Amino acid sequence: MKTIIVVIPPKPVSGLSVCLAAWEGRLKASVATSEAIPHRGEAMQVPARNRKPGSFATFRFDGIVLMDGLEGQGYPLNYHAWTDQLQAYDKHRMLIAAAGNSCLVLARAGLLLGKQATTSSVPAAIEALRRYGGIYKASPVVRSGWLITADGTNMKAFANAIAESLHV
Repeated sequence: MKTIIVVIPPKPVSGLSVCLAAWEGRLKASVATSEAIPHRGEAMQVPARNRKPGSFATFRFDGIVLMDGLEGQGYPLNYHAWTDQLQAYDKHRMLIAAAGNSCLVLARAGLLLGKQATTSSVPAAIEALRRYGGIYKASPVVRSGWLITADGTNMKAFANAIAESLHV
């Protein structure tokens, strides 16, 4: 069974239960809270050359999902560490998905440059996506190769797009 890491912010996450239910029996989802993810100057571990992409010392995974709420006030996200990590996954064409304002984490990392993507329908989020080089598409879910973005309005469609991308 394929495994994904689901990163959630330190506050309640809308849509998480919908996603977990859609993946049940199809994917193993390991949920990591912000307390488990290095931040505030700590470096995230980038996969070593002799390991598969997405492998840490003893944990292998097939994709990473950033739930809504990782971008914005109150979240102590270290963009340099995240940028390195996400760019390593992107280089190896690993599934990377983000919902709502968390799509902007991908945009800041340069992953959405010149690619169609969506984000929450808040005008400031749309403008930020465009400012980082993304091509905004008003759609609940947008797939661009191994990258999936969602506006947060249809989390079941988001979860199914992730499962379909992993062929499960």
